[in-house]
Amino acid sequence: FARTFMCLLYRSAVSFADFASLRFEIIVRSIYLTLSLAVLFLSAKLIYPKTKQCLILFLSLSLGLFATHYASHLQHEMTTVLLMILSYALLISEGTHPKTLLLKDFFAGLLLGCLPYFKSIFIILPPMVISAVYLVQPNIISICRRTSYKRLYALILGGLIMGLSGLSLILFLYPEEIQDILDVSAFQNTLLSGGLITIANSLYFFIYGFFCQCLPMNPIVTIGSVTLLINTFHAIKSNDNQSLFHHFFLWTIPMGFILLSNRFFAYHYYLFIFPALIESLVYAKHLKHGKFSVKVTAFTIFAIAILFYIGTMSIFSANFRNYVFANNLQHRYHLSLHKQFPKLRSNTILYLDGGAGSYLAGGQSHLKYIYPLPLQRIGENSKFHNLPCRLECKIQALRYKGKYVILDEQWFGENEKNQEIIEKIKNEYDLVGYLHYVLREWKIFGKPEYTDRILGLYARKPDT
Repeated sequence: FARTFMCLLYRSAVSFADFASLRFEIIVRSIYLTLSLAVLFLSAKLIYPKTKQCLILFLSLSLGLFATHYASHLQHEMTTVLLMILSYALLISEGTHPKTLLLKDFFAGLLLGCLPYFKSIFIILPPMVISAVYLVQPNIISICRRTSYKRLYALILGGLIMGLSGLSLILFLYPEEIQDILDVSAFQNTLLSGGLITIANSLYFFIYGFFCQCLPMNPIVTIGSVTLLINTFHAIKSNDNQSLFHHFFLWTIPMGFILLSNRFFAYHYYLFIFPALIESLVYAKHLKHGKFSVKVTAFTIFAIAILFYIGTMSIFSANFRNYVFANNLQHRYHLSLHKQFPKLRSNTILYLDGGAGSYLAGGQSHLKYIYPLPLQRIGENSKFHNLPCRLECKIQALRYKGKYVILDEQWFGENEKNQEIIEKIKNEYDLVGYLHYVLREWKIFGKPEYTDRILGLYARKPDT
C-alpha cells in the first residue's frame, strides 16, 4: 500500500514537472497536503458535527500534525497517524441508526487493516485506537453491551478483510515481499541482535531522542505530555484504574516501535502525535463544564506556541537549503545526474547509496534493493550476517560487470566489511562525476553542524 500510494502520488506530479525538479517536489507536497487536510476535516466533522467546534478541532489537528520537523514530511508515520485519526473519528462519531454505526465501524476496520502494509511492525498500532476510544468515551461498552459487541465484530471484520486482501495481493503479485517482511528486523539492527548492553544503550538513545528530538520538533507532543500528567493525576484522584491503563498503553506502543526499530530517526517519534492528540481531547473533555475563558486561553497559548515553532523551523529550513545550494554551486556540477549523463536511465546501475542515486539517475537497480540495507546495516559480527538476503547482495555486488556504479562511500563504508566491494569499484571503475550534498545534524543548543557527502558516479574502465 505504501509503495502504491507513493507511486500514484509521484505519477500525478510527474505529469506536470520533471522528476528531479523543485517544482515536482512542490506539486507532490501540495497534493499530499490537500489530501491530508481533507482527511482531517472529515475527521473533525465526524467528531464534532457542529460547525464552530468542527473548525476549531480542524485547525488544531492541522497545526498539530504539520508543525513538525521536515524529516517527518511524507513519511509513512505521518500517513499512518492520519489514518488512525480518521478511524478513531469513525468509531467515536455518533449515528442515528445502528446500521450506520456498524458501517462506520467496518470502514474504520478497513483503515486499520491497511496499517501493517505501510510498515509490517505497524500491526501493533490498531489497539491504540481502541484505547483512545475508551479514554474519550469510557461508557461506550456499558451503554448497550449487545450493540457494542456488534460494533466490535464489524471493526474486526473490516480489519480482517483488508488484512487478508492485502496479503493475498502480495502472494499473487510479489511473493518475495513475504521474506522481506521476515528479514526487516535484521535491516533495522533491532534489540534482537544484542543483549543487555544493547537494551541499555537503546533506552538511553530513546530517552535522549524523546526529549531532544521529539518534544522540540513536535510541539503537539509537548502539549500532549503536559496534558498526560494532568489526566493521569485526575485518573489517580478518581481511582480510575482502567483509564490509567489506557493512558499508559497509548504511549507505550510508540515507545515499543521505536525501541524495536532501534534507529531513533526523527520521524519515528512522529507516532507520539496520536496519543498527544488524544490526551488533549481528554483534557478538553475535563474542561467541558469549565469557564469559556479557560478554553480560549488554553487554545490561544497552543496556537501561539505552534505558530512560533512554524516560524522558527521555517528559518532553520531556509538556512539549511541555502547552505546546500551554495555548496553545490561551488562544485559547479549539475544537481541532477541524469541530466549530465542521459544514458543512465537506460542502463542497469549498481546503487551503493542511501537512495538519492536512484532518485536522480532513474536507471534500474542491479540489486534487488535500490539502497542495499542488508549490506550497509548487517555487519559480519551480527547474528544476522548469514541471512540469504545479505549474502545474495554481496555476491551480486562483487560479480557486477555493468557500465555504471553510484557510490556514497561514507554511507556504504560505515560497515567496514564493505571495503572489499568499495575496492573492487575503485579498481574497475573511474569517477566521472559526483553530486555534493549536505546532511544537517540537528542540535537543540549551539550552532547546527553539517556533514558533507559525496555521491559519486563511476563508469567502467575501458580495459576491465
